[in-house]
Amino acid sequence: MTNRFPSLPVMALIACLAFATAAYAGDITFTAKASPDHIRPGDMFRLVVTIEGDGARSVPTPELPALDDFEIVGQSTSQQVRMSGFDVVVKKSVTYQVVASKEGTFEIPAITLKHNGKTYTTKPITIRVDALAPAPKNRKPAQRRQRSLFPGFGGLFDTNPPFTHSGTINEDDLIVTMEVDKDNVVPYEQVTATFTFLRAVDLWERPNLSEPKFEGFWVEDLPFENGEREKYASVRKNGKLYRVTKMQYGLIPISTGELTIDPASLVVSVGPWAEKIRLRTKPLKISVRPFPKTGKPDKFSNIVGKFNITAAVEPSSVKVNESLMFRVTIDGAGYLKPVNAPPKPVVEGFEVYDPKITDNIETVGKVIHSRRTIEYLMIPREPGDKTIGQVKTNAFDPDPGEYVELTTSPVKVKVAPASGAPSVASSNGRKAISRINPGIRYIKPDHDTLDDWSEPIHRKWWMWIALLFPLALVGAGTALAKRKRKLMTDKGYARYVYAAKTARAKLDQAKNISDPGDFYTMIDQAVRGYLADKWNLSAPSINRDVARSRFKETGGETLRDFEELFDAVELARYAPVTPSDMEQHLLKARELIDTMEKT
Repeated sequence: MTNRFPSLPVMALIACLAFATAAYAGDITFTAKASPDHIRPGDMFRLVVTIEGDGARSVPTPELPALDDFEIVGQSTSQQVRMSGFDVVVKKSVTYQVVASKEGTFEIPAITLKHNGKTYTTKPITIRVDALAPAPKNRKPAQRRQRSLFPGFGGLFDTNPPFTHSGTINEDDLIVTMEVDKDNVVPYEQVTATFTFLRAVDLWERPNLSEPKFEGFWVEDLPFENGEREKYASVRKNGKLYRVTKMQYGLIPISTGELTIDPASLVVSVGPWAEKIRLRTKPLKISVRPFPKTGKPDKFSNIVGKFNITAAVEPSSVKVNESLMFRVTIDGAGYLKPVNAPPKPVVEGFEVYDPKITDNIETVGKVIHSRRTIEYLMIPREPGDKTIGQVKTNAFDPDPGEYVELTTSPVKVKVAPASGAPSVASSNGRKAISRINPGIRYIKPDHDTLDDWSEPIHRKWWMWIALLFPLALVGAGTALAKRKRKLMTDKGYARYVYAAKTARAKLDQAKNISDPGDFYTMIDQAVRGYLADKWNLSAPSINRDVARSRFKETGGETLRDFEELFDAVELARYAPVTPSDMEQHLLKARELIDTMEKT
């Protein structure tokens, strides 16, 4: 009878192979690379951290060291999955956009990853930063992150994280709320809105807050007691420890009816490959009722809150025709920007000018504190003891819901006669007109006629230059405007004009490329693109036949030089080339473009 079951040694061998395969399947490769590693101050390089292997699906977050000498301005992640035999190989990459702002030689320390009881470490990376570094390909200015609304989070990683989590986010781990202190107000009455963000887990990067539009409101930021825009604290809620961030807004409704505060949106991330989480607050309704009609003044000033009004004059003693400043100050808790200025005071014997209004807004706790200064320039036209009467306005106090009158005290001014002014009075009581100066002495020349022996101005050479220069300037400006308009409307002309500049830029990029394939690809793009722009053709259509027909007038030597470059590009795909060959072909490409520009 044949034994259908494998023998014990065979089973042991299969088990060993399965164990070895499983152990190998869980292995990964962990690398980090910076490109380029020689840059100018202010330029950006990419730091790419890569994890590859069929075990990469379950890797934890790598530990990025502190980059004190650099600034991380962006981050992106990618994942690729491919089949290798019967295994599924996963490749995960996280790319950081990093900016170096100062010169020197810096080192990015080793990055550590722990997985399946093993510790994987990348090699340290050296970055050189100096002004002599070559310009990077397709150089673009580094885009800094927007100013964080939560600077308390530090960098992309917490240096001393208070929380730990296994990758699973519970519903109550991240909470955002928007609350108001009142939802039934009159126009211009302050509403304080408080945005709160509670988190019980670590974040991978700084949150991105999209504030509500607050349509129908004037908005003022309300700093906290220490003057900071945000307030940070820790709180324990339902047995869970949260880190809390708060922001306050002072909202001033400007119309009646029901106004809606749209939801605030906060986007957070808890890992380099985790999906971003968007949190939203609930919309809030604010009912803005009209001002009560009972007791409302005929000319209501729109002052809402608790205010005082004072008046003063500076100086309090002047002479006739000297100016003084009459200053009215309205100060208190509330918002004064929509307030109408009180009417100009009418004082007999004074000329009063339109006021200058200055608003100063401060916050005291959660309350907007406003001070409005109204300055009237006044000039007395007659002497005597004068009195500037009371300045009256009105306000609505929301607490008792009543209108109140605000009144200044009278202000006295002493006006003395002007210096040297006549004080003689006529018999009928009117002031007599006195003669101050006895007369005017006329200048009499010694000669009967006065001749000007100087050259007339219209005969001077610089006069003609001054007259003709504007005409030349107008002509030059017209020509430049015509050329600019043609560049914008005629695509073929624009390609022709910028052909050499575009080609030389690509050759500059090719100079910094060491890989022969990439080098000759850039040479081909520069030369073929130059011809296409000059002839207003598409770059793929440029071949030997087109070049031969176009180069009939310029001569066969130019054609041979271009054909030599085409041959070099084709040959580089199949045969090795030396750096000296690359340097020679780069020089040949520059010379050909310069020759074409001259002819």
